[in-house]
Amino acid sequence: MAYMLPKVFYHINTSCFIAEKNEEIVGFLIWIMSQTKLDQAYIHFRGVHPGYRKNDIGKQLHEKYCDSAWKEDPLFY
Repeated sequence: MAYMLPKVFYHINTSCFIAEKNEEIVGFLIWIMSQTKLDQAYIHFRGVHPGYRKNDIGKQLHEKYCDSAWKEDPLFY
């Protein structure tokens, strides 16, 4: 799945979550806080390796996104 994740996203470490298993990327979620609507965040890109679906990886990444967006802006909804 690494080919799906442009290298630039490796440099956005506060809004880029990567799930790994045995040093292999099995899931990722890239998000940003809106610069025009300061109380909103946006999931830009996400994915879970087909062999690891149904393992709650997507759910865990989404929960981490919600927690992080909330810390970034307590008015986030």
